[in-house]
Amino acid sequence: MTALSARVTIGVNWYPEMKWEYMTLVMPASGFLLGGKIDGQKLTDRLNQLGKERWELVSVFDTNMIEGKTRDVYAILKRPME
Repeated sequence: MTALSARVTIGVNWYPEMKWEYMTLVMPASGFLLGGKIDGQKLTDRLNQLGKERWELVSVFDTNMIEGKTRDVYAILKRPME
């Protein structure tokens, strides 16, 4: 048997000419009095649609109202510029 080995290269720019464009997707929450709720299926469908357009999800966060209830969900996406 042979031992497995991994080769790690640090500090190499694999895509020296890569340029990105970014998009912010805002999903408003519903239920002002009872707290914000997001339609998970609607968000999934939208992300899948954007994925077909080569957008990649980078980050997701929410903004809050009183007592920590969700106001909006923000999704940050990126894709290579053409």
